[in-house]
Amino acid sequence: MPDPSPIIILTRPIHQGEAFRDLLGPDAQVIVSPVLEIRQIPVDRELKNYDALIFTSRNAVAAAANSFDLRGLKAFVVGEKTAEQARLRGVSVIGLAQDADVLVGVIRAALPNGKLLHIRGRYTAGDIQGKLVLVGIETDYCVCYEQNAYPLSSAAKDSLTSHASVVLPLFSPRSAAVLSADLQELQVKAEITLVAISKATLSAWKGPDPVQSVVAQTPDGQAMLQEILRLIG
Repeated sequence: MPDPSPIIILTRPIHQGEAFRDLLGPDAQVIVSPVLEIRQIPVDRELKNYDALIFTSRNAVAAAANSFDLRGLKAFVVGEKTAEQARLRGVSVIGLAQDADVLVGVIRAALPNGKLLHIRGRYTAGDIQGKLVLVGIETDYCVCYEQNAYPLSSAAKDSLTSHASVVLPLFSPRSAAVLSADLQELQVKAEITLVAISKATLSAWKGPDPVQSVVAQTPDGQAMLQEILRLIG
């Protein structure tokens, strides 16, 4: 069982990590230490050539909004938060799912008339574009941001090399892989509890063996929050 007051190390990109820390409440012991740094990439595409867009992250919506005027466009979207960000920029969300695999089914059922464009990060899970092409739905993709590896903070390293109880939330396969590589270079003594947003994310973990692993009931931030709050009591 985890310590009654474990240290939670949030490795999301800085703004998302800080926002999630606030949701955990003032009594939680939290270290925000991003392992990914988001760098937006300008995109030059003729969006008028596409019937609808596909967004699978909030970062993609934000990056796309820096390259395009998204007002009046249609999109298929993964996640309520992504949909919220898309709507704020004037996008009409015509299909919504909790994960990439379910979204493929939503898109197939919608029978889009024209070509689709998946606007995404350099690293992504689910291969939406490939799966849609296989079933005859013409789909392109473009990369609008990179998720570059970023070193753990000294505070995070100190916690992991101590005998503390540590909760490590894993929000994506990419962050799980990057964090695993970082920890290979540390003498980790902490008792680690992993909280993964999906089974695919947990499968990407190649770091030290945890004392326990938990997969969120649904692949979203609210379910992650509930699991962490349950663990820390």
